[in-house]
Amino acid sequence: MSEEDNIISCPSCSKKIPMTKVNSHLDTCLSGTQNTLKTALSGRVKKPFGLSRRAMSTVIPSTKTAKTNAFTRSMTLDGMSNVKLQSQNTIEHVEEIKDEILLSDNENGNIDETPKKSEYETKFDDPEYLEKIKDLPLYEKLKPQCLKTYIGQDHLLNKKTGILYKHLSSTPSTIPNMILFGPPSIGKTSLITVLLNELNTRSTCKWKIYSFSGVSLSIPDLKKTIEQTVKSYQNWRIKSIIFIDEIHRLNKLQQDSLLKICELGHARLVGCTTENPSFKINDSVLSRLNVFVLNEYTREERWRMFELIKKVQTHYLPRITFQSEDQEREIFDTVIGISRDNRRFISLYENLYLYCLDGNKDSHSYITVDKMKEMTKSNAFKNVMYYNTDTHYELISAFHKAVRGSDTNAALYYMFKMLKHGCDPLYICRRMIRIASEDIGILNNQALIFANSTYDSCMKLGMPESDVILAHCCVMLCESPKSVKVYRAMNKIKTALDENSIYRDGDVPYHLRNAPTKLMERLGYKKDYKYNPDYKDGVIPEGQDYFPDSFYNENLDNTDKTYLNEMKHVYDNEKHLG
Repeated sequence: MSEEDNIISCPSCSKKIPMTKVNSHLDTCLSGTQNTLKTALSGRVKKPFGLSRRAMSTVIPSTKTAKTNAFTRSMTLDGMSNVKLQSQNTIEHVEEIKDEILLSDNENGNIDETPKKSEYETKFDDPEYLEKIKDLPLYEKLKPQCLKTYIGQDHLLNKKTGILYKHLSSTPSTIPNMILFGPPSIGKTSLITVLLNELNTRSTCKWKIYSFSGVSLSIPDLKKTIEQTVKSYQNWRIKSIIFIDEIHRLNKLQQDSLLKICELGHARLVGCTTENPSFKINDSVLSRLNVFVLNEYTREERWRMFELIKKVQTHYLPRITFQSEDQEREIFDTVIGISRDNRRFISLYENLYLYCLDGNKDSHSYITVDKMKEMTKSNAFKNVMYYNTDTHYELISAFHKAVRGSDTNAALYYMFKMLKHGCDPLYICRRMIRIASEDIGILNNQALIFANSTYDSCMKLGMPESDVILAHCCVMLCESPKSVKVYRAMNKIKTALDENSIYRDGDVPYHLRNAPTKLMERLGYKKDYKYNPDYKDGVIPEGQDYFPDSFYNENLDNTDKTYLNEMKHVYDNEKHLG
């Protein structure tokens, strides 16, 4: 097609110009005209509403790129924020010119009307994509970008009952103000990325994310961001997500500044936390947010992740495979046992692949159970495999039982084994506080005070100076007399309240009720109550009932009477031991 055949009229001045020179001509032609469309709110010049982002792209054919798709050769007017258009007629003229050019290109075969679909089911099947991310750690490579590749949290994302999926599927597609609460490495940040991508795929308007950390976020930064979101929505109809990781790290004043975000229609506040929001977030903020709990991965979900790891690693290390399916499953069980969080789970497999890699480029290597055990027992891993794994709970359980059994030597052994492997000493302190009440109880009431003092001392001193204090408390608990009388009585009462309606549903007797008003007094509240200090030794000769009146109902059958009579003396009937 010659240059003479590509002559068009300028949408502004109607001058005949070659289509290849439209860009430079428009820059000159439109620079001095008046803009009659101004922002109602701020008075600033912005893109006219008649020109959408898509409508302001004029497709320009070029002889050099005639074989390429016409949409890759567009002259975009989005960046021309100061373009002055004289009237709505000019806007319509631009649309007509664009349609003519598109039609011309279509007739010449430059536009493929059939949209191209990816031949790969997910990005992890695309070799080109995998090559682009080859330098990233395995954990980063596996990060999902859409719901199809996101693993876990089915209670939030399934199509039937998942509340987040319901929000995404609504019209218009959206998400609520929310906090994602879950343990580390459960997929909170990845879920935000997936939700953002899904919004931009499903919604007619675009969404933008502003990411912050609760550690470093300041109130001025937050106010500036809120102003930016308002301008983005007013000028370009772009909605925003303000994402705050570790939101529990914000102080009370910073949290109060979040209230404005929750009331903006064009922005959403999303926070992530590993701490219970009920204790860390202001009630005023919490009342405006949905709190979604992210569950730990099930075995089936971990297996899906394992299959994805194999698929990705096969691309990069095709010469390494598992020796057999039985070995594969045994290794999978081993890795699950020593890695509760996803990052450690993935990291172990990444290291395992490299550990089994043979130096010979032409040889084939196999991942076996023996190599797995060999790797985990090496000096590089033996001191870091412990924390937050099944072994952690096994050791603390053994420690508790050794103290209960008054075996001082075994208790000290398990305590210092945990400390050596990096266990938080305050965790051990909290367990000893529990032991002081559960296993020692009223036979040594000072044990609970001593255990609490140990916690305070460890807080003040830290490690390693607190080691002797921990040992001191451990020995004291081991050598104290043991009593489970309180513990057993408590459990029987809790069970009865859960299982027996007669025991659970009794009302407080009128003589035991408080009567802060005259009306309550007239209704009989606190009437006939006997004040114990008014009697010698605090003993009321005729006695006083403290259980609900239903406990003394003579019309109950013998079984219920016997049961209630036992429960009225449940603590008295318990023994310290045996």
